[in-house]
Amino acid sequence: MPLKPMAVSFVCELVMALIFSWMLAGLGVGTLTMGALTGLLIGGGFMVTATVTNNIFPGRKLMLSVIDGAHWVAVAVIECLILVVLS
Repeated sequence: MPLKPMAVSFVCELVMALIFSWMLAGLGVGTLTMGALTGLLIGGGFMVTATVTNNIFPGRKLMLSVIDGAHWVAVAVIECLILVVLS
């Protein structure tokens, strides 16, 4: 496996977790339900829209955006849930 993309991805995930932690604290999110909802809204509102935009201009199929978008929504929800549990 290529190490450089994995290292860059790891750093990006750390930055994402830091920003999510800051947002959750600022919003006063303290329950798992609110953590999951916040992750869902962040994932759907920011990540999915950016993914669709990135995939539509090169003419990629819509299903790629659906798959990528669902992945990033799941990442956001799981990260927010973990951060709520750890806080």
